[in-house]
Amino acid sequence: MNLTLKLTTALMLGMLIVQVLFGYARVQREAQLFEQDMRRDHAALARTVASAAGRLWIDEGTDAVTDLVKESNAALTAVDVSWEKAARSGTKPASGAVSLRDPTYQVVDLHPGEQRLVTALAVFVGETHVGSVKISESLAPKQAYLRESTRRIAANVLSVTLLSAVLAVVLGFWLVGHPVSMLRAAASRVGEGDLTTRVELRRRDELGLLARDINRMTERLQGAVTGLADETLSHRATMDQLRHADRLGTVGVLASGIAHELGTPLTVMIGRARMIENGEVLGDQALESARVVAEQGERMAKIIGSLLDFARRRRANPTRVNLQYVVEQTASLLQPIAGKSGVCIVVKTGDAAAFAKAGAAQLQQALTNVVMNGIQAMPAGGELTVSIVTGRRAPPGGPKVERDFLGMCVRDAGTGIEPDVLPRVFDPFFTTKPTGAGTGLGLSVSYGIMQECGGWIDIESIPEKGSCVTLWIPVEEEE
Repeated sequence: MNLTLKLTTALMLGMLIVQVLFGYARVQREAQLFEQDMRRDHAALARTVASAAGRLWIDEGTDAVTDLVKESNAALTAVDVSWEKAARSGTKPASGAVSLRDPTYQVVDLHPGEQRLVTALAVFVGETHVGSVKISESLAPKQAYLRESTRRIAANVLSVTLLSAVLAVVLGFWLVGHPVSMLRAAASRVGEGDLTTRVELRRRDELGLLARDINRMTERLQGAVTGLADETLSHRATMDQLRHADRLGTVGVLASGIAHELGTPLTVMIGRARMIENGEVLGDQALESARVVAEQGERMAKIIGSLLDFARRRRANPTRVNLQYVVEQTASLLQPIAGKSGVCIVVKTGDAAAFAKAGAAQLQQALTNVVMNGIQAMPAGGELTVSIVTGRRAPPGGPKVERDFLGMCVRDAGTGIEPDVLPRVFDPFFTTKPTGAGTGLGLSVSYGIMQECGGWIDIESIPEKGSCVTLWIPVEEEE
């Protein structure tokens, strides 16, 4: 039920109640006035007849009074006049002055549906009560009058109510319904994101003020959204530069390990090439040496390609990514620097494919930062495990609705993290490493990447025993 209909209904109910109460009071008032008029007429007639009856009683006796009553009934049509003789009045005329008492009134039910108003007036001659004059009249005219009055009032109430209803509907639609519909449509468009919406409602009432407030609100929202979009673009550009800087910093750390990794194939290639150049190998042996040189060159190209691919700036392009591939590529890239620190990276990805929707390069960067932290936390070397886990989780800080998530779990046997430091590990530029050993951006960048993917990072750490860092990301169902 819309607002106009509600207002009209409420107004009509109120008016109907008032009209009915007013009509009822009016009918009751008219009934009271009608009866008062009847009583007044009865009293006047009764006094006239009673005065004449009293004088006749003195002069001529009871028979004369009876004749008077008969003549009165013959002259009157709607009223019956009767004489009720007093029990002790006698039949002879009495002497003295005629006096009358106040009339008494009584409504008598003759049979169902018929009532009469009976007015009695006692007549005294001297101190003797000689009789009473009674005036009787049917109340049927009164009932008919009241029914007609009720019908007339009901017709008036109905006419006024219908006219008011039509007027209320028209005015309600013009004054309330149409403006509210415009405001509702505008609010709906704003809710759908159309901030160019304006309400053209030139009125000076509350709805007009509301329309102008909505227009000002949409203007401010439009400006705020534009500013927010600019800030978001600036923030994204800054984060992209920050992540690229972090990636390049990681590349610098990896370069030393990869340089060591390139030493062996370079030595093999140079030795085989010298043997071919000096003629030390001929025929099939020369071909075998050339094949070895080619294999080692391909190995070097693959190592260098992986490093360059990691260092290349790429826009986030969420696609369906197999986390097994991300884990294996990251482990292959970091194995040289891990080997220099005496750390062995063990990969446990399982047999089943694990798909998530994210940017492969961004996931690799986030995992690389976590694995690098694990390697640096193991100065005495040891085993670092990278595995893929699954579970139903509810993201922290959001609705407590569980869904399936995949996790890339990095477990090291390093120095661990102190409890007072743990809440700050995701703060930008926060680091516990010596000066020059880190920028403090690694975990912060990884945390931002996981948030963009709809995930988060969990850290469990025991000082002097190691840490377990899990990068959670929503599962992407296989199509």
